[in-house]
Amino acid sequence: MRTHTLLLVLILAVSSMAYGQKDVWMGGNVGFSVPSNIGRSGDQIGFRDVAKSGFQMAFTGRWFYNKRLSLGWDVGGQFQDGNKDFWDVNNFGTVTSNYSALHLLVEGNYYFSHQEIKPYCGVSFGAYILFNTMTFDSAYTGTDADASVSYKANQWKPGFKPQAGLLIDLSKRAMFDIKTGFVLIPNLEETVSTVIENGWPKTIIQNPHGHQHQWVISIGLLFLI
Repeated sequence: MRTHTLLLVLILAVSSMAYGQKDVWMGGNVGFSVPSNIGRSGDQIGFRDVAKSGFQMAFTGRWFYNKRLSLGWDVGGQFQDGNKDFWDVNNFGTVTSNYSALHLLVEGNYYFSHQEIKPYCGVSFGAYILFNTMTFDSAYTGTDADASVSYKANQWKPGFKPQAGLLIDLSKRAMFDIKTGFVLIPNLEETVSTVIENGWPKTIIQNPHGHQHQWVISIGLLFLI
């Protein structure tokens, strides 16, 4: 229920900004996402341990309330492969994993200048849907010792992203955007699954990393509509 309420608020906010105002810019961006262990305790597995850097892309928009302030939206997704060194199981088989996400965010930014180059900082918040998958292909497939297993852990989570960047005027109707931010996606449930291996139950912990925090760096273009 909370997730549905959050999504409704975000959709209404985006619709209001896009259709109710005049000074609206729309465009998109592409970039990298870099997993982070920030926020973990010393003996805890972090997101950087289990995942590699990946790519992201998004459709974005901003409404300039005045020369110093803007409200906006960010709708997109990202993909990251698992860290094969962490999931190395020697000669017992092969582990493949990936971490994908879709997001719907609203954002607010403050601009330190309204000249051709506009440094800014701000925050984004909203909803993330996470698609974490893992597959273990046993080296003993087809035998009694075959322990092959796969799982999918799909979750809705709230997210928060402090960010900073530069807007650079290319013309009266186009701007170049470069920015970086830190995405905080907390408290993934450590879902526990039980499989039968050689007649005995075996426990598998899904999402052992807990938090799914990461740095994001992107470049993009915005056009006046």
